[in-house]
Amino acid sequence: MSPSRACAGAHPGARRGDHRLSRDREPGRLGQGFSVLVHIEMADQFPVHDRGFRGRGRTIDAVLECRRMFGQPDYLLWVGVRDLAAYEKLYMSRLTGLPGVRTRETRSSPCGWSRVAA
Repeated sequence: MSPSRACAGAHPGARRGDHRLSRDREPGRLGQGFSVLVHIEMADQFPVHDRGFRGRGRTIDAVLECRRMFGQPDYLLWVGVRDLAAYEKLYMSRLTGLPGVRTRETRSSPCGWSRVAA
């Protein structure tokens, strides 16, 4: 997880600067076979809103990784859940309530690959 699971330390195996998900946090191992990337744009750049967003975001177990970005979007969240219905429930019950957020957009891909070693 990286510079901002400042998100750092919220899950076992997470530490600042670590760009890999620990093997125990892989979505498939957690019954979270459906993963999406959520683009988050903050309403403003006030530190109090940023801290509130990060603090609340850490409480959502389905957020596997959080990255603070330069430019837009402000944050990228990797979210892993069981299926589309579980994501819809998470989105409506938890992601829409994250403080300081102006917009959130969901991206999903049916397949992909990574060079990151396990």
